[in-house]
Amino acid sequence: LKGASIVADSPTDLGKFGLASPKQEVTLLGKDGKAIGWVKLAKVERHNESTKNAPVARTDYYAMSNAMPTVYKLFDYDYTDVVKTPDQFELPKPKPSPTAKK
Repeated sequence: LKGASIVADSPTDLGKFGLASPKQEVTLLGKDGKAIGWVKLAKVERHNESTKNAPVARTDYYAMSNAMPTVYKLFDYDYTDVVKTPDQFELPKPKPSPTAKK
């Protein structure tokens, strides 16, 4: 996951980035299976404020981690690569190899 740009260092209002109630929070695990950190991800749909009930003007994607209090803007494809359901992260079970006939 790579940020496209830094949008805030030590923000006081995570709500404007959707990170007060993020779409997804990913726990990062070390080799021993213990949690070593987290990443919060958010999708914010921006509307044209001059028009009531306006369609979405643009969508912004944000991330931050516990490593530092910085909010990063993400590209949409980076966001969609990470925001998945738990079962989408599971590796497929290996198929048994055919046994040789004697």
